[in-house]
Amino acid sequence: MRSVRSAGDGRRADGKRIGRYRVVLMVVALLLIYFSDRPNLRVESPATWVNPPVYRYVTPGYFFDPHSEFYDGYRYWTAKEFVLHKIGHIVGYSALTYVAYHSVHPEKRRSWRIWTGVALFALVDEIHQSFVVGRDGRLWDAGLDSAVSALTLFVLRHRRLSAGQIRSEGRRPGA
Repeated sequence: MRSVRSAGDGRRADGKRIGRYRVVLMVVALLLIYFSDRPNLRVESPATWVNPPVYRYVTPGYFFDPHSEFYDGYRYWTAKEFVLHKIGHIVGYSALTYVAYHSVHPEKRRSWRIWTGVALFALVDEIHQSFVVGRDGRLWDAGLDSAVSALTLFVLRHRRLSAGQIRSEGRRPGA
C-alpha cells in the first residue's frame, strides 16, 4: 500500500481533491462564458438562457474611445433585471474565485495570482460581451467581478487563519 502524505490542510498530496477542483473550475468558467454569450439574456426569463449566439461588429476603437458604452456607468440601478444580473455576477465570480483558490496546491497558493487571473478573465469576458447582440460589456462589471473576487479571497484566507490551518502563504513552517 502506498503512503499518502498530508499537505497540511486536509488535502492529500496525491492531488485528487485538487484535480476535482480543477475540473469544477473549468465547468464554472465555461458556464460564465456560456451565459455571457447569450444574446438578449433576461435572468427572469429562462427561455432566453438558451438563445443561440449572435454577434455584432465592434471595432477595436470602441474599446479605446472613452466615450463608448464600454466605459459608461450603470443606468436603471433599481430595475429588477439589473439587480438579478449583478447577483449573477456576484455568485458566478465568487464561485470562480472559490474553486480557483482550492484548485491550487496550498504551498503554491498566492492570493494575488488567483485574483489577477480572475480579474483578467472578467475583463476578457466583458470585452467578449461587447460583441454579443443585446448585451453590453462594461468595464464597471469587470471592476465588480474583481472586487467580488478580492472579497472572496479575503474571506477564504481569513477563514483559514481563524481555523489555524494557514502557514504563511507559500512558505514552509519555520522558513
